[in-house]
Amino acid sequence: MNEVSEDFAVAEGEGVRTYEYWKDAHVKFFSNELSNLGIEFSEDMIVVCERVKLIDVKNNCFNAWNLFQALLYISDLLYVI
Repeated sequence: MNEVSEDFAVAEGEGVRTYEYWKDAHVKFFSNELSNLGIEFSEDMIVVCERVKLIDVKNNCFNAWNLFQALLYISDLLYVI
């Protein structure tokens, strides 16, 4: 996790859009989720960061927007390997 770039963190668009905010929020999230599995959080854990780009919106904008939001949420999750 300690190799996530500031550019990626800010692009996620959460909170005050700073690396510090992103890091604090994700350390809390991962610490909580991993503790439920009996695993201790570590700064050097390997994570995968993804970005997606919406390339087309068809007829039903409401459903397309919901799909887009879901893809953004999924793409910004960091998967602990």
